[in-house]
Amino acid sequence: MKPICKSREAFIIEFKVAKCISEMDAKAQEALCQITDRRYDRELWDEGYDHKSSYGIAFCGKECVVKVCGIQ
Repeated sequence: MKPICKSREAFIIEFKVAKCISEMDAKAQEALCQITDRRYDRELWDEGYDHKSSYGIAFCGKECVVKVCGIQ
């Protein structure tokens, strides 16, 4: 998600589905790793966004876990 103003924070969000609640933390971390491994932030860096954060979100039914990593 890119804001119009490049001085505002941009967000990279990756979603994962967990089969059970006990694996939600691992799936959220897996989502963050995928963002890093696949360089999803490259476009934001190239376009000059100053502030970037990554969110790994795992769902299991209506429950969710969110892990955040600032990329600044």
